[in-house]
Amino acid sequence: MDDLSLRVYLENAADADRGGWLELPVVPERLDAFMRGVVGVAEGDGYVVVDHEPGWFGDVLGSGLEAFSVSSLNLAARCVAHARDLAVADS
Repeated sequence: MDDLSLRVYLENAADADRGGWLELPVVPERLDAFMRGVVGVAEGDGYVVVDHEPGWFGDVLGSGLEAFSVSSLNLAARCVAHARDLAVADS
């Protein structure tokens, strides 16, 4: 995990034994496969963001990450990665 990536622990809302850590950003196909295979949910089913690393990511968003969908967190992580890439290209 690099300093700007986001790791989230996602858990099936109906079955706390189903869940796992996912490093964001990922391509949508990888996210869908993780949600179905590891968390055991399909689109529209319930899941919970239980934990995240690093802590500063939640501070930047101004709320606990539990309030965000995993798709929106993936988009936020993509934006951070893109901003980092732009900064590296400028230097």
